[in-house]
Amino acid sequence: MKKDGKGFSTKDVIMIVLCVLVLIVLILLLKQSGKNQKEEQAQLNQMQEEITKTGETGSSVSGKNSSYVVCNEVNQEGWLELYNAGKQEIHMQEAAIYVNGELVKTYKDEFSIPARSLVVLEAGVKLGQEENSVISLVNGEEKLFTMTFPKLAVQESYGRIGTGNDEMGYQTPTRGENNAQEALKTEDRLTFSVPGGFYTDTITLTMTDKPGVDIYYTTDGSTPTTASEKYTAPVKIANRSGSGYVYADIVNNGYKPSGIEMGTVVRAIAVDAQGNILEEKTESYFIGIANNSDLVDLPVISISTDAANLFDYFQGIYVQGRNYEDALASGQDGLFQANYQMDWKREAHIEFFDGNKGKSYGGDIALSILRDYSMESPQKSFYVTGDGNGAWTGSELCDYFNDVSNVLEIQTNRRDNESKAREYLVNDLLEDTQVGTQQLTPCVLFINGEYWGGYMLRKPLDRVYFEDKYAIPEDNKVILAKDGIIENYDYLNEYDRLIQFITSNDMSLESNYEQLQLQMDVQSYLDYLCANMYIANIDYGIEESYAWKTSMTGQGEYEDGRWRWIIGKTNCSMNALMADGKATSTIDSFLMPTVREDRILRALIHNETFRKQLQETMHRMAEQIFTEENVTAELDSISARIGKMAASSYGRFYAYPNTGFYQGQTERIQDFFQNRAEYMLYYVEHLEEIEDSWNAIEAPVQLQEPDEAQPQETLPQEEATDAGQEQSQAESAENVGQSGESNGQ
Repeated sequence: MKKDGKGFSTKDVIMIVLCVLVLIVLILLLKQSGKNQKEEQAQLNQMQEEITKTGETGSSVSGKNSSYVVCNEVNQEGWLELYNAGKQEIHMQEAAIYVNGELVKTYKDEFSIPARSLVVLEAGVKLGQEENSVISLVNGEEKLFTMTFPKLAVQESYGRIGTGNDEMGYQTPTRGENNAQEALKTEDRLTFSVPGGFYTDTITLTMTDKPGVDIYYTTDGSTPTTASEKYTAPVKIANRSGSGYVYADIVNNGYKPSGIEMGTVVRAIAVDAQGNILEEKTESYFIGIANNSDLVDLPVISISTDAANLFDYFQGIYVQGRNYEDALASGQDGLFQANYQMDWKREAHIEFFDGNKGKSYGGDIALSILRDYSMESPQKSFYVTGDGNGAWTGSELCDYFNDVSNVLEIQTNRRDNESKAREYLVNDLLEDTQVGTQQLTPCVLFINGEYWGGYMLRKPLDRVYFEDKYAIPEDNKVILAKDGIIENYDYLNEYDRLIQFITSNDMSLESNYEQLQLQMDVQSYLDYLCANMYIANIDYGIEESYAWKTSMTGQGEYEDGRWRWIIGKTNCSMNALMADGKATSTIDSFLMPTVREDRILRALIHNETFRKQLQETMHRMAEQIFTEENVTAELDSISARIGKMAASSYGRFYAYPNTGFYQGQTERIQDFFQNRAEYMLYYVEHLEEIEDSWNAIEAPVQLQEPDEAQPQETLPQEEATDAGQEQSQAESAENVGQSGESNGQ
């Protein structure tokens, strides 16, 4: 190739141009990489922007003292020693001590805990009487700390090794004085020097056991074996939050969160010289995230299990897996054959941390996927079965995981995963009505140390629920009908008898209506019905409707043997996106199939007294219960508690939310209630139109296919019109009084 005598050859020019282009591309890639890193760091900074700042101000994100007051020592004789780790005096007013859920001591007199100082309180009872005891200190409405401690011998103490330190152990009593720097005794069992929990800074974990025993451990949640890391030196545990996750993008359909909060799960086994596993221990550690805005004041659940139990193609319960693809290969759609549809149970370990981040429970469980609308979503619900003992007495988890039902449902908010507010809103506003409400609490879940988003715990509708809410004594059995079905064989037909009485008698007669009121609390039913219609709950009568009564009459207000109702799932209501336009503020909920097929409503609608009660109840829903003022105040409270969590959870699974994300979700609910009263009150005042609409829906014109085998005779126009009228009248007469097959109450 020729040169021009002065410059470069054409080949050289081309090479230079290509090199320049490559250099430009590399520069652009480096800039983009730097930009991505900056964006990731900015998001992580935003996620942690409200972490407690320790310093002279002694303030925290929540403006509370729970970050500073620690239980330094508990003694079997009945006293506990507090330490103020902050730099400001803490004022105590209406202080109270709870041991294993029981209020054991209240302090009417005010007192203060000086900065960096110790104060001794008398509990008034012997401590450490159980294998695991839970002690809590409350200051007014604020729970300052929750701590678990082991069984104590006479006059024995358990507490921090060195005042205010993270390491814990048995020690010589040092009432009102700084604790010793070494533990009193070495336990002849697998022991962690630092209990699982939330810590501000990096911790050093020491694991010990009796001589001759080797310790093997993992830090990723997997089950340790003798092939795991052998313990030879203390383990440093630091904040792992960021983009170094392992599981977070497995089931997110290609979406990868830029960074998530993470902890470290340490699982260890003690192995003797013969290779026998003597003991296994699991503790979860979270460093520097306790006061992140999406975690503050919320309970935290940590689940650890072998990753294969969740994500393996063959045996993982969280993925579609082989079952799904085998179904596709066989010509099926696969959705009902996926691994997560199989009701498989897998061994796991669960830990629970109260809202103040004190650990109050840990135990082995059987883990499965909960059957609900979230099964097809990246964030799924979990069903936990315990060992029969439930949570430790005194843990906040006791309300949701007890030894009666022995199950725990860790639910997503199903079809309300953007706001996570609808069920809380409805149950809170209906609290003072005659329909039963459900006890719910938000929480945050971590799996093998990785942030798994916001969830909700729901108190089981078991004996404990009815004892707590309605003061039903244990000897008066409660009959519960779920979707009209009673599981207790002694009372299988009780609910059917109610429906039989209603549908086989003329309910327009006041005498029959009066008899019915001896069998059911009509106002409870009306509150149940009207609340569901007012919020446009498209799941009414479809998913988990509940009615209950006592098996015997007794002295209590609710021991009259009458049927009452409990509000069911309400997450797909109030203009929810997943309602597909069926839950707007203008929609006539009387036309919902499950409303018009409700056998109780269809029978009672003909009674004048009931119709009047129905109208009065709907007016009360509009004018007293679901008012704009009530809704706004309740949503403000819900937003303050879970708004950051809901936005963070959405960003974990779907897309990183913008600044006004959660406000937009709550405004969607508020917009619904701005116009709902106008339309719903109109519908309830025109019940005669509702009945006509029901009949029109249930008696469609029957179109007949022409018989191709017979020639069709052409009628004169006038005769054809008369014949058509006669046929239409005959069909109408045949259809009058027909009612669709009822799937409702």
